[in-house]
Amino acid sequence: LVGTPAREAVGLPADASSEPIAVVRPGGPEDVVTILKVGRSRHFDVVVRSRLPAIDADNLRNVIVLDASGLDKTPAVDIGRRVVTAGAGVPAAIIDRAARGARLCLRSALAFDDGASIGALLSVGEPGELGSGAGSLAADVVAATVVTGNGRIARLGGPLLIGQTPWAAS
Repeated sequence: LVGTPAREAVGLPADASSEPIAVVRPGGPEDVVTILKVGRSRHFDVVVRSRLPAIDADNLRNVIVLDASGLDKTPAVDIGRRVVTAGAGVPAAIIDRAARGARLCLRSALAFDDGASIGALLSVGEPGELGSGAGSLAADVVAATVVTGNGRIARLGGPLLIGQTPWAAS
């Protein structure tokens, strides 16, 4: 989205003096890489948001807004491996409900369900320890596909880590 549709998508008023350069909803990691490369080549900041319109839309002026809600791969439950696979834009509560439907659950429980995506919670270090207190939200992650700030795709963890502590505390 560009122009008035972009301004409306992030929640800026119609009479705002400036707007985002663009609002983009990627379909996968490769699209994220492309968005980062375009931003870097044009010297524009890329700001990731998991929910739009934004509460503080003023921070989204003159930037490319990457709407991560498009990374919403439906949760798939593998009961045998005790794993739920989902996109970064899927709300954590939906992932937890899918797991519970297969008699699994996250070791951690979120403080409240505000619709925040699993990717957004993990990226800001949401502790998720207010439920059973059995571990952080990051401790529930076995593997992840991450797009680094320089536009490279990194695949972290994997099937060999199932049943082990996947991430070292920092």
